[in-house]
Amino acid sequence: MQKALRYTQKLEESGLTRHQAETQIEILSEYVEDEVVTKQDLTLAKEELRHEMSCLRSELKQDMSHLRAEVKQDISNLRSELKSDIAKLRSEMEQLEYRLTIKLGAISTVSMGALAAFLKLTS
Repeated sequence: MQKALRYTQKLEESGLTRHQAETQIEILSEYVEDEVVTKQDLTLAKEELRHEMSCLRSELKQDMSHLRAEVKQDISNLRSELKSDIAKLRSEMEQLEYRLTIKLGAISTVSMGALAAFLKLTS
């Protein structure tokens, strides 16, 4: 208010009437109130931004927590699948080993029979 009074006095000193000076102050005050950002406006905006950042930080923490849980579950599932696949491979290898043993036994038996027949013929 003090500044407005001094501004009015300066306008009157420069040749404006009291009514003209007051009108100019009124118009300028309305403009300032509507268009100029005050410290209070900045403080309010700053607090709103802090609140938004806090909310976003909380959201991000939740998202990261959910993502971490999903990744752990995926890793657990992959581990289970891998163990199952390894067990299947071991079973298949055991079956192949068994079949190979039978074939080698058959080959050995046939070879021994052939050798015995050869020795019998040559003696």
